[in-house]
Amino acid sequence: MNVTRRLVDFAKDLSYDALPKEVQDRAKYFFLDELCLILRGQQVRSTQIILDFAKKVGGRGDAPATGTHEWLPAQYAALVNGASAHSLELDDVGDEASAHPGTVLFPALLPISFECQSSGKEFLASIVAGYEVVIKIGKVLTPAGMYRKGFHPTTLCGNFGAAIAVAKLIGLDANKMHYAIGIAGSTTGGNMQCLTEVTPAKRFQAGWAAHNGVLCARLAEAGFEAPLQILEGRDGIFHAYSDDPQYSRITGAFADPYEIMRTSVKAHACCGYSLMAMDAVLEIVKKRDLRPADIRKITIGLLKTGIPIVAEPIEEKIHPKTQVDTQFSVQYGVAMCVLQRKALLDEHDVKYCSDPEMIDLMAKVECVNDPKLDARYPKQWSSWAKIETNSGETFSAEVPYRKGSPENPLSLDEMIEKFTSLAAPVLKPDASAKIIGEILSLEKMQDMRDLHRLLENALI
Repeated sequence: MNVTRRLVDFAKDLSYDALPKEVQDRAKYFFLDELCLILRGQQVRSTQIILDFAKKVGGRGDAPATGTHEWLPAQYAALVNGASAHSLELDDVGDEASAHPGTVLFPALLPISFECQSSGKEFLASIVAGYEVVIKIGKVLTPAGMYRKGFHPTTLCGNFGAAIAVAKLIGLDANKMHYAIGIAGSTTGGNMQCLTEVTPAKRFQAGWAAHNGVLCARLAEAGFEAPLQILEGRDGIFHAYSDDPQYSRITGAFADPYEIMRTSVKAHACCGYSLMAMDAVLEIVKKRDLRPADIRKITIGLLKTGIPIVAEPIEEKIHPKTQVDTQFSVQYGVAMCVLQRKALLDEHDVKYCSDPEMIDLMAKVECVNDPKLDARYPKQWSSWAKIETNSGETFSAEVPYRKGSPENPLSLDEMIEKFTSLAAPVLKPDASAKIIGEILSLEKMQDMRDLHRLLENALI
């Protein structure tokens, strides 16, 4: 079974006009989501460090780094874009792969779309193909399988998706596209130690996958050859990166439904393994009008895979010190939902780490694994919360699908609100409406350079 070639042929043959309308609309919806993250993420210190590095090493190039006035070689623009998009912890999630496809694909394709003067239809078709590749590979490897071996799914799977998507956008034939994904096997990586020690390196890893996608496609274009069974071969990715690859998850028909239709977006600025618990706590405190002083204890039911990422070591999670710490502490997220009734960017300010009410609340959070939740994972990411009050009452809520999932989606109006809110500090007044309008009708755009010019002119 040549899985690698099947992915290549699927991506090569995919065309925008043949996509169902709901898939076309979904691609534009995710573009709104990722673009506002790239724009706002350029203000984050870790992104600025990478941008300065890219300018020194890469020099001036022919591609814009989105959200800046800088021009870089395309692979370095992709690096900066990806690190920026992933810096806010508000990017999409392919649940069955536990990967963030959009945070690699859009950053890689934006600079290439400028270089190639591609159309909006070509851009969106390449995005849809990339989502299929990223998530299909992650489903075979399985989230738990990747995490057990210490790998970051976004970087590992995103590498291949970006290579295929860029290869498609620059017009490679199927054989060279096949080499592009083979080359990607020599560049992939991404290690979860970046979260064990809670560092911004996770952001770099998303940018690195975007960078690699550009590099691999361009090398293949130049005639460089690589393994043709990089995924399923004897020493291929499926064997090297998982102890138990699930081939059955890729043997069925592709695009049935399209993986982009099963991808979630985030309503809170933190790790996806915390989101359901935060939704459950919000449901309780809003319904019962509970305040910090009312609460004696909060018990959270979590997925086993998520516990070492967001709930342990306990002392570190209940004493966060940096923004990254807060984004990967379910105790912090839950406490913030009690205190502020939301947990977007402003609520992940380090000033809250020393807030007495927050410190008290975090210490009251107990996280437990519930095997019933694990039985539905990774197709269903769910959680529950139980709040015991000082008056002796107990309130519970279970969230089978977090806000932003396909089963409990952010509406287009909510997505537009997310875009407008996040982009406001970096765009001129009234610019968001124009950009949103262009993206929602992107299939009419004949030259993506028009969008890039609009974005650069819109920056404050």
